[in-house]
Amino acid sequence: MLTLTDDGVVIFHLSYEEDQERIRRSEISEARNEGITEGIAERNNEIAINMLKDNMPIDVIIKYTSLTKKEIKQLKKTNR
Repeated sequence: MLTLTDDGVVIFHLSYEEDQERIRRSEISEARNEGITEGIAERNNEIAINMLKDNMPIDVIIKYTSLTKKEIKQLKKTNR
């Protein structure tokens, strides 16, 4: 349904079911994006750990994983 306000703005109204479906799809999309982000972070941690085991310099690890120096040092501490 469309409504025209006094100042000429058109407002589109969703039914309750349409609104709930829109919210559900938004939540699914957000969850998917969070999962992808977590997966990338986990993979970058694995790569950094392997690079540390091969005694790669921290600046090179930063370049290829986008992790911070602090994150890499923490990984180094916890994976000795």
